[in-house]
Amino acid sequence: MTGRDSRKGRLLASGVRVGFVVQSEAPPYQYVSVEGPVTSVAPSPGDAEERQLAHRYLGREAGDAYVASTAARRAAEPNVLVRIRPERWLSVDYRKAFA
Repeated sequence: MTGRDSRKGRLLASGVRVGFVVQSEAPPYQYVSVEGPVTSVAPSPGDAEERQLAHRYLGREAGDAYVASTAARRAAEPNVLVRIRPERWLSVDYRKAFA
């Protein structure tokens, strides 16, 4: 999800190749990177689905707080849902070395 009119939202289009990384900031570090083409950019399915995604990634309490804190921005600038087809994954988990 991203704002439809945000810089990122304007640059994303079907067929564009993207990559992103999610990482922990506290040692021992962990990260995963994903690369692949955008397969679709569509209007957000709505608040219920956005809340479901927020719960998945942030947990119920933090997800609800995120949805509440972004309500005004989402009303002014609707979100789009971006889907990609992952072609390359790379992950590192340094916890395994220090277990």
